[in-house]
Amino acid sequence: MKRYNDNESLEVPPATQEELHEEMKLERREKYPAYILMIVSLLLSVTLSIRFYTNLVNTLENGSDSHQLVLGEEKKSKELNTQYQPIRKIAYLSDQNIRTYDLDSSEDLSLTNDRGEYTAIAWRNKDEVSIAKTENSRTKVETYNVLEKNLIDNFDSNGQKILSMRWSHDGTQLAVLYVNGSDLILKLKDELTHRDIKTFNFSNKENLELNDSLYVRFSPNDEKLLVQNTLTSNENPSITVLDTNGEVISEIYKSTVFPTFAFFMSNDTIYYKKDDYLYVRSLTTGEETKVNDRIVGAFGFSPSPDKSKIAYWTHDWGSGIPTIWTYEIGTNSISRHKDNVILPSWVDDKSLVAIETKACSQCYRISEFEELGLIKFELNTKTSNSLLERNDISFFSSENF
Repeated sequence: MKRYNDNESLEVPPATQEELHEEMKLERREKYPAYILMIVSLLLSVTLSIRFYTNLVNTLENGSDSHQLVLGEEKKSKELNTQYQPIRKIAYLSDQNIRTYDLDSSEDLSLTNDRGEYTAIAWRNKDEVSIAKTENSRTKVETYNVLEKNLIDNFDSNGQKILSMRWSHDGTQLAVLYVNGSDLILKLKDELTHRDIKTFNFSNKENLELNDSLYVRFSPNDEKLLVQNTLTSNENPSITVLDTNGEVISEIYKSTVFPTFAFFMSNDTIYYKKDDYLYVRSLTTGEETKVNDRIVGAFGFSPSPDKSKIAYWTHDWGSGIPTIWTYEIGTNSISRHKDNVILPSWVDDKSLVAIETKACSQCYRISEFEELGLIKFELNTKTSNSLLERNDISFFSSENF
């Protein structure tokens, strides 16, 4: 018998080739149903995919409970620091006690009753608020559940006086600016510890002048902190951006004309006022750009939740009239809204709350204006309504966490 290796070809007799050809045709006929079944399955799969996509698009456009269940948690985790809901409560200091006001129900309730020396307020979420209190030259922070009026957390700051506090957007970290001797210290508190992360040069003024500002803010993603401190000597930073370990990312120094009223516009950009102009700085490149014409005598800059506008107030030194304005980013248009109000704070993209006051040509500090109460102002309709008629509101904080 002849053996063939792998490199040799077999020659098949002609009759055998015809038989093989017929067998192949028969095999193809037998496979037709399988091919048809595969094509039908493929078409069905495509049809279902198109139907699913159409339903998903309709759900996204119209909204539904199933959409919330499918996408809600994933979207929440990704957009935690970019979502904004209108504020519903305001905490304020009046008659040496902290009170809360509900914008929906108009309830005005007292949270404390001890007439203490309270110096700062910070909302943690819509039900919890932290307040700073000084006793015997020591300051402690107490966090309350507003609905139940019970104390849920407290700690000693180890400082003489807390000047500003701010919770991170996710409610896990509390930034505290406090005074200890001649130092201004930034403390960061989480669920387990609290630690000092940065010390600043500080001039301890009792009352801030109108162009002064001193506070701490978190970036939208909670990875950076901004400390605004105009109460420092020249050639020291008036604005400092740092990470949560205290490492400095950017500094803007004070001189005869000092930068003030800084805020995060995004995780990598800040806005601030300097020499009656509005500037924007990239935290990545350090590039500084002037973004508008002169805004003379403007104070208290605050970005709208959608970052399309900036609210601020001015003081006309001749007439003594304070006025609320908004500056629209992109168009550079400036709109005048209401006189005899100061310290605007956003409720949503179309309305503000502010302190109502009187004209005062000799007022050079916030504390020198006469408070008449809190009002809410609608930008589109130019209408306002009184929320609280109180002449002793020292400061207030809305739910701008």
